[in-house]
Amino acid sequence: MAPAPRSDKLEVPNAGGHKRVEQGEATRGNLILISRELFAAKGFAETGTEEIVRTAQVTRGALYHHFKDKEDLFRAVFENVEAELADRVVLAAARRSSPMEQLRLGINAFLDACTEPAVQRIVLQDGPTVLGWQLWHEIDSRYFFGLVVSALKEAIDAGVLRRQPVEPLAHVLYGAVTQAGMVVGTADDKGSTRNRMRTVFKELLDDLSVSA
Repeated sequence: MAPAPRSDKLEVPNAGGHKRVEQGEATRGNLILISRELFAAKGFAETGTEEIVRTAQVTRGALYHHFKDKEDLFRAVFENVEAELADRVVLAAARRSSPMEQLRLGINAFLDACTEPAVQRIVLQDGPTVLGWQLWHEIDSRYFFGLVVSALKEAIDAGVLRRQPVEPLAHVLYGAVTQAGMVVGTADDKGSTRNRMRTVFKELLDDLSVSA
């Protein structure tokens, strides 16, 4: 019996399936990007799914394949903005080695972001309304509360912050920063309001520090 012909071609199992997954991820990412731009410019209520699919150049079926409804899409956009904002806060804080300076720079980076249209509209204005306050707070806490806890622990361990229970202080500081961001994002003069908030937090952190 003659041996079966040998093929030197490498067989890639389920190559078509991998390509479809990649295409699906690209479509989903594009929908989030396009929707983020539209939500930031026009708001959730004034942005229709027809405009989203037309701008993204996909079918309505593709939209609903990846997202249950417009609210589900908004949540994905919201988390996209939150993740990017958290990265910016971490990068800003990393510019200094002192834990208290890291806290100050991280807060400043957040306040700076609150002057930008995407953060103002998606995170501060539409977020609580579309997602509901509880879900909005749960998601926001997931991205930022842990950062505050970690920064305060480092400051206490370094001896530059008075030793005290971390979580209660973290809740107070996180709540204050969140409220300050809301005020900055809705102010008529956002730049001046941000600068005043920066001053308040600098004085607050100075008061908390051991050297105060």
